[in-house]
Amino acid sequence: MITDCKPLEGYTDRSFLPLYGKMDWHHTMRDTKDGLQVTFRIEVTGPSALILAPVLKQILEDELPPAVDDLIALAEEA
Repeated sequence: MITDCKPLEGYTDRSFLPLYGKMDWHHTMRDTKDGLQVTFRIEVTGPSALILAPVLKQILEDELPPAVDDLIALAEEA
């Protein structure tokens, strides 16, 4: 679910977690001299955040860098 959108600047999408938790992915985009820079920040809130945040952090630290590398490679081929 998209909770915020600023065209050509960024957006936030929300996923719902067990026990009324929420995970918001805040994506921002900006032009630099080297090209478009895309960054994101993840925010976990709700009653289950204390339990789920450390687990999600470990999963994302392991899985996200290779996934982003694959996406970059695909974008550069296009």
